Amino acid sequence: MKLYFGPTTDKPVAAALDVQGYLEERKKHQYQDGYSMAEAAKSWVSAGGYLPPSIAAIVGTNELNAAHFEYPTQVWGGGRQ
Repeated sequence: MKLYFGPTTDKPVAAALDVQGYLEERKKHQYQDGYSMAEAAKSWVSAGGYLPPSIAAIVGTNELNAAHFEYPTQVWGGGRQ
């Protein structure tokens, strides 16, 4: 399984805290235990390359080959998250 920060593969994530290291300085405070970014990072890293059974049933496999954290996405109301 390969995890990355952002849309490219030049920022690999091997441990959950790697995500915080890639954040812009002004956004580093957003990585906090108990909140979505940190908890998602911990969950993805600890999954060891496998999807939860409920998701695996939808996509047809339990293997997670690659994933990207913090990929910019258009949101309702115009902006990007």
